[in-house]
Amino acid sequence: MHSKRIFLLPGDVRFAQAPDCLYTILGSCLAITAWHPYKKHGGMCHFQLPNSSKRTELSGRYGCDAFYLLCQHMNEYASLPNEYRYQIYGGSQILKLQPTVSIGARNIHAAKKLLANAELTVDFEDTGGSQSRRIELDLSTGQVRVHRLNPP
Repeated sequence: MHSKRIFLLPGDVRFAQAPDCLYTILGSCLAITAWHPYKKHGGMCHFQLPNSSKRTELSGRYGCDAFYLLCQHMNEYASLPNEYRYQIYGGSQILKLQPTVSIGARNIHAAKKLLANAELTVDFEDTGGSQSRRIELDLSTGQVRVHRLNPP
């Protein structure tokens, strides 16, 4: 079986199965990865902001909606959120001009809160800092490869 590499833009939520890989590039945005260790499928959401009070429909641009959409995909794959392993990535403070509580920090907090409220555990995180990241989720193994894009 030939594998596909599926790229996520900001606001995207994708779900696939092994041997495919999901990948994206993150700055202050945040990605939540979810991998099912027995069924070898999983997903990723790439959100830009924690939430918005002005939206009228679901949008993967916001953490609360992106996570909800990710869980909807799990239902389509006949599985439950507590069957997955979760990791979070991103939330960097790329611009020094950002306020004291950066968008990246707010995104990290939102992701942790979403998972905690759903009684789900974060197995690993690589968040914060000042570097962009390219991440790739291998759905065959659940391994996430992280490549730093900016010099330290």
